[in-house]
Amino acid sequence: MSKFLNKWTALAVVVILLVLAGLKVQDWHQLWVIASAPDNIPIVAMLFLVPFFTWLGIKQALANDRLVEQLEGDTKLAKSHHRKVEPWRPVWAREIHVWPYLVRVEFLATL
Repeated sequence: MSKFLNKWTALAVVVILLVLAGLKVQDWHQLWVIASAPDNIPIVAMLFLVPFFTWLGIKQALANDRLVEQLEGDTKLAKSHHRKVEPWRPVWAREIHVWPYLVRVEFLATL
């Protein structure tokens, strides 16, 4: 990342935007009545959950990209890194059924 665009700059921008949004609200009681209605509780929860899981996904994606770059540069490490330690056993299934296969099985079961 560049020197300007780092996690502290992003955090400062988010805090400034939240403060400006808080200053814009004129009637906090009406906002509380609307937000605390039973219908709106999941929506209010999503205001916090969606940004958190978006950040978590981006963090994991960046870590994965760094790992790919590291393993592309070192072929010896790429052959041993993130590999299974146990060999294949005959009792294990040779095929792993994935989503389209399972959907087809469920569709045929409904017929």
